[in-house]
Amino acid sequence: MAAIKRFCQWCNSHYTALTSKSRFCSTSCRCHAHRNKHSADKQASQAQQTVVEYMSNAISQLSQTEIIGALGVLWTETPEEMKERKESLLYTLLKKKQQQ
Repeated sequence: MAAIKRFCQWCNSHYTALTSKSRFCSTSCRCHAHRNKHSADKQASQAQQTVVEYMSNAISQLSQTEIIGALGVLWTETPEEMKERKESLLYTLLKKKQQQ
């Protein structure tokens, strides 16, 4: 089997791969890449969870009548009206609630 010249996907150094599936020059680079990938996935998951928690908290501040009214607007809204809207319905409802 012939050796293959490659660039490491982690450190970008030139190395000779022994297999066609090799992506990293060393175990260290492979581990760094793996840890970095899972760290980014975890951060994205935490950010998404934070947004969901914020939205859930914001929606819980609204009455059932306000929620049903907002759903009615969303169901009957045309794509053009949606594009013209400057802010989300949730933000608009919360802003109105704070002004009362």
